[in-house]
Amino acid sequence: MSDALLADARRALEHMPAVLEALLSGLDHEAARTRPAPNEWSPVEIICLGPLSGLDLVAAWVAHDRIHLAQLAGALARNWASRWAPLRSEYAGPIPYPTSV
Repeated sequence: MSDALLADARRALEHMPAVLEALLSGLDHEAARTRPAPNEWSPVEIICLGPLSGLDLVAAWVAHDRIHLAQLAGALARNWASRWAPLRSEYAGPIPYPTSV
């Protein structure tokens, strides 16, 4: 990475605490502590973990993008299996998404 890109990333990360504070300041006290789903964190639980480093944000970004890559691979597998139906692919395991109706 270039020095200019790293400097720009550092400037953007310096704004994160203020951005999070602005986003979370208007939340209802009870709503801020409610988990959106059983396996998800509430906004307050994230803040209670302590300060985040740039590496923490990059790791979360990579994990998030990895999910999208898995979704894309599944969609492509389903598309190819539908298009080339006479070919056999059972040896590779089940196709992740069902055939659309």
